[in-house]
Amino acid sequence: MVLTIRLAGPQDLEPILELQRQAIQVLCRQDYCPRQLDAIVLSQQRARGLSELILLAENEQNLVGFSTALLPTWEIGGVYVHPDYTRRGIATQLLTYLERQAIERRRRKLSVTSSITAVAFYQSLGFQVIRKTKFLMYGAWIPCIEMEKPLTLSPTQPQDISPLLLWCCAFVLVALLLMLL
Repeated sequence: MVLTIRLAGPQDLEPILELQRQAIQVLCRQDYCPRQLDAIVLSQQRARGLSELILLAENEQNLVGFSTALLPTWEIGGVYVHPDYTRRGIATQLLTYLERQAIERRRRKLSVTSSITAVAFYQSLGFQVIRKTKFLMYGAWIPCIEMEKPLTLSPTQPQDISPLLLWCCAFVLVALLLMLL
């Protein structure tokens, strides 16, 4: 399957919400009861587009999946694939793209609060379970798993400079300038 991955725009919100609703209702039904599924759908619909980067996966201009990263933290907000397109590598491609974007921005780790349904997917891509948690959403408790994946910056990328080192350098520079005056 040939995929095109692109940034979402405001015009994409309705198809994103519909794909998300279908993915949650169909793919998560063995892990959550109907009341929990409805609460998840409602809470996720309200969150979409608020301070997040949304990447779309399209096949022949048909939306087949999307992923989100919450900004500025780069926490994964979710990876969703239309139920008719699962097990084709779409979610992996979306998450790999987000991971590359995070590495380019010198992030040292990715984190996600995963549904019970998606834990095995994230683990297959190197995420580790940190802790079990749950959220109260629209009157339903939703069990989730917090997960993280350390990222490796390439040797050609500059490493983060410690804030203390940066302040010391600035102090020395100011002191030198004052001595010259």
